[in-house]
Amino acid sequence: MTPAALALARDGDSAATAAAVTLWKSIVGDPDADPVIPAASNAADWGRYASVALSLVSEHAGSSTDLPGDVLREAVIRAGGYLRTRQGMTAGLVRVTDSGPEFHPSVGSALRRSGAQALLVPWTPRRAGVI
Repeated sequence: MTPAALALARDGDSAATAAAVTLWKSIVGDPDADPVIPAASNAADWGRYASVALSLVSEHAGSSTDLPGDVLREAVIRAGGYLRTRQGMTAGLVRVTDSGPEFHPSVGSALRRSGAQALLVPWTPRRAGVI
């Protein structure tokens, strides 16, 4: 599943696939989803941090990169959990607002510090420099 497909489910777009909707519901702790994140289901603002984490994952791996659903889910949960506990401080963000994240140039630090970046290594685009 691509981060872009999961973003469609996050946004409630009618073009979202059933698999993407189910995955997003499991991330944000929908009680009807399986599996449910217990800690997430108790936090009213978890969806906001999960949304920002999805944006970070999408920026890092590329929005059209096909990731296994479990890897995508775990990366979003790890990064979102890190952002929630750190409240955006030293997380590569200037701040998290209702309209979305305001990024600092070091956007990768939340992914790196949460362990999500290590999960995404096999799907991270690599470019050769000038030799």
